[in-house]
Amino acid sequence: MITTILFPTDFSIESLAFLKNVLNQRKDQKIEVVLAHGMHLSDSITDLLFFSKTRTLKRLTSHEFEQAVELIWNKYSSLLVDIRKEIVLGHSQEFVDRFIESQGVQEAYIPVGYKPNLHNNLSYDLAPLIAESSIKVHKRDWKGVEGVHGEAQLADMFFDGVTAKT
Repeated sequence: MITTILFPTDFSIESLAFLKNVLNQRKDQKIEVVLAHGMHLSDSITDLLFFSKTRTLKRLTSHEFEQAVELIWNKYSSLLVDIRKEIVLGHSQEFVDRFIESQGVQEAYIPVGYKPNLHNNLSYDLAPLIAESSIKVHKRDWKGVEGVHGEAQLADMFFDGVTAKT
């Protein structure tokens, strides 16, 4: 059986470190991962007319984030069925509930104590709305490495504390 699990993300390597920790604990079944980012819709007619999920995801994700997703995919390929990046448009419980239903999500993991780094003024923290949804929500303490960026974050994430010197 495949379980679809939702993880809120700010498209940072720190948010993927949380995913990696969960995957280390869930080696008993196949998992489909949905990395979801909350965004308000723009009020601009032009922005709405030319909105593209693909372009928006490309703007929000960094090269390091994409590398980290690829490393997770390679390391946990026997466990993972898919890793999808999605955007939840709208900021209400109803929008989030419909998104969860449309994605076939059965469970969610929320990092307690994690402060998302929202670089876009239209982005918002999706975790509180996920916590209020009707699916099974696991709240876990977030243990990240602060003050380490880029390739050093990748090294720390995958080599368990062996940090690359920058």
